[in-house]
Amino acid sequence: MAIHRIRLITFDVTGTLLKFRKPPVEFYKEWGRKHGVIIEDTQKLENVFKKTWTRLNEESPHFGVRWETWWMRFVVQTFRGVR
Repeated sequence: MAIHRIRLITFDVTGTLLKFRKPPVEFYKEWGRKHGVIIEDTQKLENVFKKTWTRLNEESPHFGVRWETWWMRFVVQTFRGVR
């Protein structure tokens, strides 16, 4: 394969290129608190986070042209799912 034909390279970032100091759901919980969304049940947030991630990845992978829209949908649907 000719190198000039390559148009996109993707990386498995989480756990490969990046190591989190704490789980992503903890960051979401803190971010929510800073914006007035209090989440008491971290386990529920983690469950909703994982289900939302899986569902949205199946519907439309989060790379490419509309990644901002994908992430906005992910954040909104994750916080809505915890209520």
